[in-house]
Parts: sequence; C-alpha cells; structure tokens
Amino acid sequence: MLVLSALVTPSAYAQFTYKAIDVPGAVPPFGTFAWKINNRGQVVGGYAGSAFAHGFLLDKGASTTFDVPSATGDTVAIGINDRGQIVGLYFAGSMFHGFLLDKGAFSTIDFPGAPGPVGTQPLGINDRDQIVGWYRDALGDHGFLLDNGVFTTIDVPGSTSAQARQVNNRGQIVGPFVAGGKVHGYLLDNGVFTTIDVPGATGIGNGANAINNHGQIVGCFFAGDRFHGYLLDKGVFTTINVPGDAAGGGTCAIGINDRGQISGQFATPDGTNHGFVAQK
Repeated sequence: MLVLSALVTPSAYAQFTYKAIDVPGAVPPFGTFAWKINNRGQVVGGYAGSAFAHGFLLDKGASTTFDVPSATGDTVAIGINDRGQIVGLYFAGSMFHGFLLDKGAFSTIDFPGAPGPVGTQPLGINDRDQIVGWYRDALGDHGFLLDNGVFTTIDVPGSTSAQARQVNNRGQIVGPFVAGGKVHGYLLDNGVFTTIDVPGATGIGNGANAINNHGQIVGCFFAGDRFHGYLLDKGVFTTINVPGDAAGGGTCAIGINDRGQISGQFATPDGTNHGFVAQK
C-alpha cells in the first residue's frame, strides 16, 4: 500500500471565504450538518428537529426539507450528484437503511444480509449512478460500491474497519479506515490503495471524505484541541478551520465540487453544529 503525506499549509483563513448553513428550525446542539456539494452548488445534509433528524437540500439559498415516507426515525441526506440524485440514510423498524431520491421518488438501498442497527449507509453518488457507503457485520465495518445493481465490498488491506465516502466520475473512491488503532484516509484508484495521512494528525481522526473529478480530496483530522478540515491538492495539504470554531469540536470538510467549493460542518463554543460552504 502506498503512503501519501506532504507539505501542510497551517491555515486557510486567508484563502477562503466561509458561509454558514443553518436550516430554519434546527435544534441545538445537533443543529445543522452540511454533507456533499455538487457542481451546481447544491448542498445536502441533515438537521435536528424536535424528535428526529431530517434531510435537506439547499439550492440557491433556499432549503427544502424532507423525510423518507417509511422512516420511523432519522432521515439524513449525504450525497448528491450533478443530476440532483440524492443518497442518504433513514431509520425504520430496528435499523438504518439507505435511500436514493430521484425525481421525487424514494428507493431503498440495503446491502444483502447487513444486520441492524447500523444496516446500510450510502454516503456518495457520482454521475454514473455509482453509489458508495458502508455497512457493518459481525467482522466489523466495510465499505461498498453499488454499480448497476451489484454490491462490491471494499476492505482496505490490513484494516480492521473501513468506509467508502465518495466516488467521482473517474471511479476513484476515498474514505477512512482503521489500522493499528489509528484512523487513516485512503484513495482507491484502479484497484490500488493509497494511504492518506495528514502530518501531525493524532489517531483519533484522520479520514478522507470526498474527491472531485480533478482529484482534489477533502477530509478532517484531529490535532491539538480540535478537528481541522483539510484540502489535498497536487500533494499539498491545506488546513481549513472556520473562524470561530470551538475547541473539542472544530471543523470538518466533507464535500468538494469541481469548482473548488467545499462543504462541511463546524461547532461553535456553545456546542452547536453548523454547516458551511467555503469558497476561494
């Protein structure tokens, strides 16, 4: 397995402008989580209601909220492609199920044999209708690729658990995995795994969350007293922290589009979560 580490730029405060995302009615401290962003600038995520989490789509400043009709608990939107297809998860019965929302119609996604309560959790979708995510069985957490109705398990060699969080239109997949008691990121490209470790990251967190069609990768890592987002571009890591984020929480970069817009989540000192979009 290849290992990638490189130059880290300490801060991106001067390089980005940040816009917070708060869905009206979101209840603290869970608040609002912004997940993926597509090339049209549409953002999906989840926010806390009075009892459960709900999904949302943010498009041109207007948020639309939704729940899977059969959900008996949380609904969270996590991935969106340029055709507006959305994937995410919802709770029903005794477990989480995945969903695809396409032109107003919901379809359920369940990895065969995946038990509750974790079930199946899709996290990303590209413009070729390939979907990635993760599931848990008796052996641990596994990533998956769903392509033309066929599931393929993704296990990083030597890992004790793994997730697949995004697939771009070139079929490159990124996600986190655990090995040696530490969290690492990975890139899977044409069957080859490359480990992504941000220099200075501690073992509590160091994952890859999204990759765009230019090969730019975003994720988050823990160092010091908080999480930090990062952008990996042409071998150079740039750290991302929303101004005013709080110790113990910090910032996590979760999505990136081909325009370089980055979506994610940050926590303020009162413990409330907020989504954000960062733009150079």
